[in-house]
Amino acid sequence: MFERLYVRYFPFLHRIQLSALILCSIIAVIGLWLAPLAVGLKNLDPQVTKYVALGGVSFFGVLIPFIFLFTKPGSLSPLKLIIYTLAGVFHGFSLSPYLATPMQAAASFVATVICTLLASAQILELQGSILATDPKSKF
Repeated sequence: MFERLYVRYFPFLHRIQLSALILCSIIAVIGLWLAPLAVGLKNLDPQVTKYVALGGVSFFGVLIPFIFLFTKPGSLSPLKLIIYTLAGVFHGFSLSPYLATPMQAAASFVATVICTLLASAQILELQGSILATDPKSKF
């Protein structure tokens, strides 16, 4: 039942979730930017680790989803699925105890959950678009 309601109101809910992802990602980027360098990393450079997390969260969590706000919700479904998955991975990476501050950790956790919901919704949308073009498909 929830799946049918979500598919019915997909464009509206997709934009709300995308806006929430962008907002949480901006908070996470600010938290990462203001956080001190990681202490206790033995094999990794703390500065590189911080800036890789910062770049991944800002690119896959803020910049590309902001561009997706202006596209149709049903278009580019495979690309959106990959981007939301990568955004979730980078938010999960930034939850490391060496990098996270309390404000940034909360925002990244919420953004990771939103990325999971967006990726799941894109799978449903992709499945619906395949079934709409080929009703005999076994997908």
